[in-house]
Order: sequence, then structure tokens, then C-alpha cells
Amino acid sequence: MVEAARAWAEQHGVPNVEFRAITSELELDVEPDSFDVATCRLGLMFMPDPVAALRSLRAALKKGGRVVVSTWGPPERTPNFGLPMEIVGRHADLPLQKPGAPGLFAFPTPESLASALESAGFIGVEATAFETPTVKAKDAESYWHGVGAMMAPLIPVLDSLTEEQRRAVREDAVATVGALFPEGPVEMRGEAVVAAGAKG
Repeated sequence: MVEAARAWAEQHGVPNVEFRAITSELELDVEPDSFDVATCRLGLMFMPDPVAALRSLRAALKKGGRVVVSTWGPPERTPNFGLPMEIVGRHADLPLQKPGAPGLFAFPTPESLASALESAGFIGVEATAFETPTVKAKDAESYWHGVGAMMAPLIPVLDSLTEEQRRAVREDAVATVGALFPEGPVEMRGEAVVAAGAKG
């Protein structure tokens, strides 16, 4: 991702940007009080200590600087994730996500995300949920291929299954998703949550 971002910036003539990987969200290796804005897109929910991660972002911000973070809404409002989990769950035991544990749905509401920002010391916190496109695939088969390749919480579950079980899951998925989109491409929308706050 870092190499792709560097290539994009170079191709589009954007010289005033730096891309790098860090070893921990708790060690950003940047000057404190030096940034106007910090963002975290669809990543906070996977962090073991999200409030500590937000404190790291806060430390990097200038006084009055703002943070903006986004997460996914609950599975019933995010079918691109909820539906695959339901399908796999018909064939295998899924690990239960404990409340507050890292995972896709760790901050599924504006209230939960706002609370995390406030716990990290941000002020003037605002949060909201909204509907957004989440996936587009040419057909059910292509959609399921993408799920199997990129939906991190399901990959170890699918890898643990026998070939026969994986085939049954795929057939179920293609039939289920195909029935929902019989006339054309698979296009799903889902709920995202976004929150913003400032460093006092």
C-alpha cells in the first residue's frame, strides 16, 4: 500500500507528501504538536487499545488540531460483511467477537465511536452514521472471490475448512447472493460511522 501510494503521488505530481509504514499505532515517530489534522479510516476497530491509539494521534496534533475517524456500522446494516458471516456460519463455527474486542464491529454506533474519542481527551466531539456504497462486483461468483481474498476475519475460518466444506460455502454464497441480485451486478450499500474531535 505504501509503494502504491508513493507511485500514485509521483504520477500525479504531488511532492509534499510522505508515506511510510510504522511498527505500532502507539509509536507514530512524528514530532508532537506538529499536525493540523489526523485521520484513521476503517482501522481503529482493529487496534488492541484504540483509546491509546487515539491518544497517540492527539499528541501529534497542534492545539486546536482535529482528528477524524471512521468505522463500520453494525452487521445488520452492513450486508457486505454481515451476509458473508451469516453464510459461513451456516457451515462452520465462527469465533464470537466479545464486546469491546478488536474486530469489524468494535465501534458500530456514533455513540461508541464518540466515547472513544472523548476517552482519549478530544473535545467538541461529533459523530454520525450514514449509508455508503460498500461493494460492486460483476456477479455473485466475483463477489465471493473478493470476500475470500480480502475479508480478514473470515480468511482463517475458511482456511480451516476441508475442501468439501469450502465448496459447500462457496455454492451457498453464490446461490444466496445470486438470488439477491438476479438481474445484474452485485452492488451493496452499508452503514459507516464517522466521528471528529479537536485537541484542546
